[in-house]
Amino acid sequence: TNNLSSRVYSTNQNETLYCPVSINEAIKIRYLRNKAILFQGNSFKSIDLKQDCNVFISLERIAELREIESDGEYWRVGSSVLLREFAQRFSDKFLSIQDFILQETDLHFLNRFSIRDAIFSYDSNRKIVDFLISVSAKLIFEDLDDEKIIPLEERAYKSGAITESGQELLTWILIPKSLTDVRGELKGSSSERVGKILQVEDRIKEIIFDK
Repeated sequence: TNNLSSRVYSTNQNETLYCPVSINEAIKIRYLRNKAILFQGNSFKSIDLKQDCNVFISLERIAELREIESDGEYWRVGSSVLLREFAQRFSDKFLSIQDFILQETDLHFLNRFSIRDAIFSYDSNRKIVDFLISVSAKLIFEDLDDEKIIPLEERAYKSGAITESGQELLTWILIPKSLTDVRGELKGSSSERVGKILQVEDRIKEIIFDK
């Protein structure tokens, strides 16, 4: 690991925490420490610490995983994109995302949980996963040699077949642009309501942090 630029932290309980700054480094570290547990944001709370593991890899500092890009026929959504950012980006394109924002009352869930958390925390709020399944989203898993793309399907998700194995890392979620909801006559007023709600949330956060 001497050739890696990642920060490494150790505790007096003989635990090691790696903080890579790129996808490639995260995969390399998992290759070197094959029992390491990946985590992002709030997903650390759901990790079973009774497992025989004392090596952790945080994905928090990988900027690539927090990006949303337009790529040909798809939007590429980084697996670490927070649910709030995801909803803001797509609320004017999908009515179901507008409903998600309007109905969700847990701001902590929106502001701290990522797409990755929603996919791998099977006991968490499933609304975003249901949305991704409904639009035929695909998941990109990368390892040292190549990448694989698999569809996010209900049967595979419920069976627990969708998981990271070996050195794999879930990096991107592909959302087809062709499935954008274009029902503009229904979208206008709802989109305005979503915008106002997000503005109020931002103002509340400003007041809290100013104090």
